[in-house]
Amino acid sequence: MQKGWLLLLLVIAAAALLHWYLPYGMVLAINNLFISLLSASAVFMACLLRPDLYQRKAWLLVSLAGFFSFAGHLLWHFSELKIWVASPLPIYLLYLSTYLLLVLAIWHFGRSVETTEGALIDSLMVVVAATVLFWAAMIQPFLGEVEPLHLLMASAYPVADLLLLMFTLKLFFLGVRRSLALIMLLGAITLLLMADLLHAYGVSTGWYERGGVLDLLWYGVYGLMAAAAWHPSAKDPLTDRPLSNQLAFLRLLVIGIIAIAVPASILLITPSNGGLVHIAASASIILFILMLFRMTFLLRRNQQQAAELEHLIRTDPLTGAANRRWLEEYLTVEISRSLRQGVPLALAFMDLDFFKKYNDSYGHSAGDQLLIALVANWKTALRTTDLLARTGGEEFVLVCPDTDLESVKPLLERLQQLVPDQQTCSVGVTLFQEKDTLDSLLHRADEALYRAKAEGRNCIREELI
Repeated sequence: MQKGWLLLLLVIAAAALLHWYLPYGMVLAINNLFISLLSASAVFMACLLRPDLYQRKAWLLVSLAGFFSFAGHLLWHFSELKIWVASPLPIYLLYLSTYLLLVLAIWHFGRSVETTEGALIDSLMVVVAATVLFWAAMIQPFLGEVEPLHLLMASAYPVADLLLLMFTLKLFFLGVRRSLALIMLLGAITLLLMADLLHAYGVSTGWYERGGVLDLLWYGVYGLMAAAAWHPSAKDPLTDRPLSNQLAFLRLLVIGIIAIAVPASILLITPSNGGLVHIAASASIILFILMLFRMTFLLRRNQQQAAELEHLIRTDPLTGAANRRWLEEYLTVEISRSLRQGVPLALAFMDLDFFKKYNDSYGHSAGDQLLIALVANWKTALRTTDLLARTGGEEFVLVCPDTDLESVKPLLERLQQLVPDQQTCSVGVTLFQEKDTLDSLLHRADEALYRAKAEGRNCIREELI
């Protein structure tokens, strides 16, 4: 199962290569039908044989869409090759059902995550712009040239495409962590929409050729759908995550490109003597580009301010060490990682000895300077993965991931040597155990520190279960 998805991709890639060399006819039709059926069957078998599959009902809808598509291909090839001339209505309905089932599948994947207003509005913005493109490429060329039934069905495809696009974009714009399997499925749907748009435009302009290079896009759809269902990450659920800078800029770029595509399409389909229409469309493109740059600058500034605010919320204002909030967040993450990967996790409590006496002798300002210098010295000895937090006046906590007692003790001895102004500190250290909670781990490290204080200070004591 680990490599099954790769095998499926290779088989479908081989069929696509064969498609490139085969002339249009019976053999090419069989090749196409075989891959279509293989893709749908592979997804269906994944639903049956993979008990860990995330959102099994959604994958069943994907497989059912594949079978409907295969049935549509079968009737279409029969009609094209004059094996059996069928009415176009069943073919239209089968293909249309394929899209509706995919819409339901994508909706099912995203239903477990709360939809944000931003994701919904961004999706609608793209869909509105895409409506113009679909009208220009898939509906307008056929007005007045085909029978009403054919025009109705030809119009139904763009509507289904737009529905599929809206739900796909909504899932894309949500601030969630998607598995590679789901990304592959969304990639397959993106290829499907591209193929539909290019096919409609190619038919209307006369450059589409049956069995030509455009058909290879559908092989990509089959391959990605089949591989996605068998990829190991298909078991991973959607999880919330903050929108990263890269994703935010990518989201803005997608919206900007789609917005620019509308006036660009007007330029393409309007006769060369369009006059005012061409001027207005060209001006719209320039305005959209300028607005895109302006929004990019605003987004960058907003993210910088958010990063500064997050830093203020997470750090101690005096020393620059982490505060209790950041400590608890980081420690929770590292506890989960320790349980998941089986790696050690060390936790130390450190407390300056006789700090009150130091304050009384030299003043609170000197005490503050001592703490600032202390944190600066300690940070020079720590790794980037270690976290130093200040939890009280002279009390500090050190989190050391991937570190056992033998490794952490030399580090703690080094930190004791780095205490400035000939002061000393006591240290209590412990290791995370499988049954620990956040509170029990902190409590045990605190008990170790209490022992160090009780046994003469300026020493390191450990507390293990």
